[in-house]
Amino acid sequence: PCSAMGQRPLLRWGKSYQDVLDHASYQRHFLRTAARLLRDGGEMVYSTCTLTAEENEENVRWALDELPLELLDARQTALGESAPLEDCAALALMGLSGCGLDEAQRRCVLRFAPRLWDV
Repeated sequence: PCSAMGQRPLLRWGKSYQDVLDHASYQRHFLRTAARLLRDGGEMVYSTCTLTAEENEENVRWALDELPLELLDARQTALGESAPLEDCAALALMGLSGCGLDEAQRRCVLRFAPRLWDV
């Protein structure tokens, strides 16, 4: 569950900042439950259809701080094993700065922006 602000038809819907914070908080309950149910050695994918940092990078930061999880590099899985990880396309996908993730962590998360990708 997210604010869905990344879906093109929903960009015009009025969402308040409090709505975004409420969604981010609700998502943390899902993350906590998913981490508890995750099998040893398993991988969890966290994905939203929104553009807000609160529901994306900030929730990843929260999960790394609060849950027994480690951040894996999503670029190889999403872009392919042979994709150059430092090319312009890969760098355009990295997480937002100033949202709690360091530079290496920002490179591990992917952000598909509608203005850059036809998604």
